[in-house]
Amino acid sequence: MSEKTASYLKDLKKYAKEHIFEETLSYIKNTLGAHRTSRVTEGVYENRVVKCTTLNGRTLWFYLGKKEVYLVIPMMFCSCMDFLINVVERKIVPACYHLASQILAENYGKYRRLSNITVDEEEAILEEVEKYKYSPTLVRLLVKKEQIKNI
Repeated sequence: MSEKTASYLKDLKKYAKEHIFEETLSYIKNTLGAHRTSRVTEGVYENRVVKCTTLNGRTLWFYLGKKEVYLVIPMMFCSCMDFLINVVERKIVPACYHLASQILAENYGKYRRLSNITVDEEEAILEEVEKYKYSPTLVRLLVKKEQIKNI
């Protein structure tokens, strides 16, 4: 990860802590552009960011795209192609919208939570995301949680 990316994400996190959501979106728009900013807005409002806490104490973050699931390592990495191509390789933008969405979702409390993920479930989710860019295991756990909540 470049110094530019690290610096931008650190500044974004600080800015989000000091400003309301709409002002933070304007801040993002100046750097990432209108298209990525609209995707950040969509991701946060639609609760596409998921925080998973495992039984062994690990925390994993994911972004649920319309067709794919991305692993997000806060302030550092995203498994999406935009991150690989436009952030790492071409250095066109300092971050993908999944990383920005994770920062805002965490800061403003707009994310889904899954806790007590077993080691086997964690391994299955990570393997599925790596191989298929989608995780039936993660989706199943989220649906199960929603069903229990609605009882």
